[in-house]
Amino acid sequence: MDNYIFSSPYSLIISYFILITNYSLGHCILMFKEMNSIFRDISNFFFQKILIGQLALIIILFPLVIFFENAKFIFILTFSINLIFFIIFLIDTFKKKFPLHLKKKILNKRPLEYYFLLSLILLYFLISSSPITDADSLDYHYGAAINILEYDKYLLNKEWFTLAQSGRGEVLIAYGLLFGAEQYGSLIQFSGLLSICGILINIAEKNQLFKTKYFLSLIVLTCPILLFLANTAKPQLFFSACLFVTLALIFKKDLKKNFLLIFLIINILIFVSMTGKFSFQLSGFLIWSLAIYRFANSKNIINLLFLSVISFIAIYIPYILWKWFEYGGNILLYFINPFPIHLPGYENFFETNRAPQGFGLKFPFHLVFTSSMSRITETLGLSSLLFVNLILCKKKKNHIRYCSLFFCLYL
Repeated sequence: MDNYIFSSPYSLIISYFILITNYSLGHCILMFKEMNSIFRDISNFFFQKILIGQLALIIILFPLVIFFENAKFIFILTFSINLIFFIIFLIDTFKKKFPLHLKKKILNKRPLEYYFLLSLILLYFLISSSPITDADSLDYHYGAAINILEYDKYLLNKEWFTLAQSGRGEVLIAYGLLFGAEQYGSLIQFSGLLSICGILINIAEKNQLFKTKYFLSLIVLTCPILLFLANTAKPQLFFSACLFVTLALIFKKDLKKNFLLIFLIINILIFVSMTGKFSFQLSGFLIWSLAIYRFANSKNIINLLFLSVISFIAIYIPYILWKWFEYGGNILLYFINPFPIHLPGYENFFETNRAPQGFGLKFPFHLVFTSSMSRITETLGLSSLLFVNLILCKKKKNHIRYCSLFFCLYL
């Protein structure tokens, strides 16, 4: 791994710069009128631009890296194009007299909760900027990324059992490692956290849930498990944010305008999440079913199903074909299991991986409580109970919406 990272602080500086170029890409995507209109209703753009930029990268890079060689050239070309978007972003920003705009915002009076939230976000940003130390990240998340750079293609090793759990997220990590950016993997997770935070602020503000729009985000950001996830290269937060965005789009008040484009974006986000982390298969299917329920009628059901099939073929099928090409066996099994269980040892490994990992408490208590303080960062904490209690105290007509959003966070 040392061959692919610069020494401190250069590695961190490069990681920040790559993140800024992704923000620029997201900024340019949101300059399109239709995209601007869709995302304006669910969150402040600032919170979503990095996620959108990285989502665009992961959609483009993954199929290129799994089916073609010259991954390094593809990454360098992508970075070069991103620099162009960065220049466009700078020009657009200074046209809007950004320094003056920023000064006015800073001088505005803010409630105390705003500064607490800002402090928490900065804390998570610093945690994400620290070196990666957890075992899973160093094993197959960074291991898969290094493999991509070593072989110039996304190859899977049959003897490396944990590598079978890798997916789309490792392509972004490899993209960062090529330029020596060690912390970029965990900063990807920070972008997911930022996206979720922006949506929660918007929900609280539009529905007047609390006296201040920042309180809901404060409750969620105090969940102990986020402390652990923010400092890993696990793609969980990033892909959770993608599903969270889909729920926010599903519950938009005005679904008539650009509804086909909104439904297409929902499908893309769901299938990207499902191919990024296999455990999101169930939640992805449930959210897709909810989207069909919200969008479908006798006139547009055929169009919606057609968009779903196209998204499935374009995003999900390449992932299945890749697994089949690398591991062989029955191609249909990869729709229900990420492991090639026809190979020796994999079935036992799958059963071991699926078994409870010694939480000490039974489900669902281990989601909130811990049997040991050393494992507190594996729980959602008491703040999750406060979240549920506050939501249930609000208007009944909003129960399904908020409980669905909370369900997504749990997953």
